[in-house]
Amino acid sequence: MLRAAEMKILRTILGKTRLDWIRNTDIRARCGIADIVRWGRQRRREWYAHMRRMHEHRLPRIMMESKPHGKRPPGSHPKRWQESRRSTSQETIQRRLQQVTDQQVYSKE
Repeated sequence: MLRAAEMKILRTILGKTRLDWIRNTDIRARCGIADIVRWGRQRRREWYAHMRRMHEHRLPRIMMESKPHGKRPPGSHPKRWQESRRSTSQETIQRRLQQVTDQQVYSKE
C-alpha cells in the first residue's frame, strides 16, 4: 500500500496517469527518488545500529531489549519492532547470498 500511495503522488507531481503506461522505475528515476520501502528498511537498520551503540543502561536500549509479557490484545499489530527488524535482516542476508551466488556463477563463465 505504501508503494502504491508513493507512486500515485509521484505520478501527480509529474502530471502523468496510469493510462500513460510509464513504468514505476522510470517515474522514480525522473523524480530522483528511491523506493520508499527500501528507504524505510535502511533507516530501520541504521536505527537498530544506533541503539546497539548506546550504553546498556539507557532507557531506549533497555526498552528495545525487553520482552513484553502476556498476549497481544485483539486488533493489535501482527509484528513487534524486534520481529520486524529480524525479518528485514533476513531479507538482507538472503539478498547478499543471492549476489554472492550470482557473482560466482558469472566468474565461472
